[in-house]
Amino acid sequence: MTEANRRTPEAILAAHQQTIAENRRLVAQVLRYLAVVLVAVAGTVFGLMMLAYLVSGDSRYDRDWPGRYWFAVLPLLVAAVGLKATGDRVKNPSSNS
Repeated sequence: MTEANRRTPEAILAAHQQTIAENRRLVAQVLRYLAVVLVAVAGTVFGLMMLAYLVSGDSRYDRDWPGRYWFAVLPLLVAAVGLKATGDRVKNPSSNS
């Protein structure tokens, strides 16, 4: 390609659109990875919650259910779902409603 052909408005627009598509894919991938991290954190908190339940008493009837940790687990899961959905919308903007 010559220098004159590269500077046409169509070529500039095509390069710009390709850059935007690459940036969208990158942002979508980062959002999905963050969603996976949040699910892992929620799983860890849930595991610790179960461990606290099992260790809290000598018998099954003395154990204290640490339900207060649901206030950490559930928002993490909701945030993960939101990030995953946002990543899908960013990657495929034409499918937005």
